[in-house]
Amino acid sequence: MVVVCAATKSVRVFWITIVIIMAASLLRANALVQTKRPKSGGKVRLVWHRRDLRLHDNWLYSNLESDESPVVISLFIFNKLDFQPRPSTCRPNEWDAVNIGPHAARILLDSVQDLRASLRAKGGELIIRKSSNVADVICKLISEQNGSIYEVYWNEEPGMIELQQSKLVKRAIQDRFPDVQIETSMQYTLYHPDDLPNGKMEWQHQLSPNKPKNRRRSTRQQQNTSSVATQIPPSGPKGLERWDGMPKIMGDFRKAARNKTKPRKCKPAPAQLQVPEIISSDSGECPTLEELTNPLVDCKRPILGLSKELVAKIVDNSKNRSRKTNQSSFSSSTTGGEKAGLQHLSDFLANHGSTAERNLAETNPNNSAHISHYLAFGCLSPRKIVEEASNCVDSEECRWVISHMTMRDFFLYTCMASGP
Repeated sequence: MVVVCAATKSVRVFWITIVIIMAASLLRANALVQTKRPKSGGKVRLVWHRRDLRLHDNWLYSNLESDESPVVISLFIFNKLDFQPRPSTCRPNEWDAVNIGPHAARILLDSVQDLRASLRAKGGELIIRKSSNVADVICKLISEQNGSIYEVYWNEEPGMIELQQSKLVKRAIQDRFPDVQIETSMQYTLYHPDDLPNGKMEWQHQLSPNKPKNRRRSTRQQQNTSSVATQIPPSGPKGLERWDGMPKIMGDFRKAARNKTKPRKCKPAPAQLQVPEIISSDSGECPTLEELTNPLVDCKRPILGLSKELVAKIVDNSKNRSRKTNQSSFSSSTTGGEKAGLQHLSDFLANHGSTAERNLAETNPNNSAHISHYLAFGCLSPRKIVEEASNCVDSEECRWVISHMTMRDFFLYTCMASGP
C-alpha cells in the first residue's frame, strides 16, 4: 500500500512538472511575439526625411534601441510650395522661378519611391504626405500615434528657407508636444561641422599648423583668412561665431579642413525595422509627375526668362524621360534613388574614374561623374563617395572625386556662414 501511494505521488509530481514547463514555454513565446510585434503604444521614433533619401550612412537611423527590429515611422512630405512658381530674385516684376523644376521633380519621385521600397524590404514603411504646411503634417502624425512617438529626428540643411522651415517645425512640436524630444544634425556635407575648426584662431592655426601661433601673418594670408559674413539664423546647427575666420578661398578651406580632421566613417544601414500597426493602412501615395509640374505649365509669366511654350517642352521632355526610365531603357545615371546611385558610382569608379578627362567640361558619361542629382537629394552620402573612391582599384587616379567633395563642402559652408 505504501509502495502504491509513493508511486502515485511520483506520477503527480511528474505531471505537475510537465505542466509548469509548458506554461513557462508559452509565456516565453508570448513575450517573444510581443517583442517582435509591439503595440502602437510602444516607443516610436519619427524620422522626417528631407534631402537625405537613403538608408546607408544616415544618422536618422542611428542610436536606436538595442531591439533587433526598432519601431520607426519614416516620413517624406512633398511640399507644394516647392513646385509653385514664385517671383524671381533677379527680376521679380518680370519672371518667376521654382524651387524644384520638372527634371528635378522626376528625380525626386524616383528617389522617394526607391526609399519606400528599401524601407519595406527591411520591414519599415515610408509615409508620404502632400502639403504646404510641413509643421502641421508632422504634428498631426504625432497626435495620431496617441503619445507613442517620443522623439523626432531630422537633418538640418544649408539655406535660409530650409533653416526657417526647421525652426517652424521645432517651435510647433515644442508648443504642442513638450515631452517629445527633438534631435537634429547636419549630415549633408563630407565634414561634420563639429569636426571643423571652431572660430577665427583655430582656422588660422590649421592653415599653418607648424608655425608658432604668435608669428605675424603676411598681408595676403590675412586677406585669405578674413571671416565671411556670419549671419547664420539661430535655428542653424552652429552659432554666429562658429564660422568666424573661415577662409574665402577654396584651397585654404580644404587645407585647414584636412589638417584638422578626417571625414567620419559611414554608418551602416539599419538591418531591420518595423512600424506601428496603425500606420500600415494609411501610408499615402506619391504624386504623379503631371501633378507636380502642372503649376509650371499653367504659369502665365516666364520661368527664369523661358517662355511658356519652352517651359511646356521642358516639362514634356521630363515626362518622356520618366516613361523611358520605367521601361528600363535608360542607364542608372539618368534615374534617381539610392540603389541607382550606388550602382552608378561603382560603375563609374571601376570603368571611367581614372581616365576621365575633366578639363573638357563636357557631359559625356565617361568624363563626368554624373552624381550631382544623387547628392542633391541625398541618395548618395558624400562620405560614401569618398569611401568608394579611396577603396577602388585606381584610387590614386580617382582622388579628384574626393577633392570635389571637399570643394562642395566649401560652397555649402560658405552659404551657411553667409546667411540670408
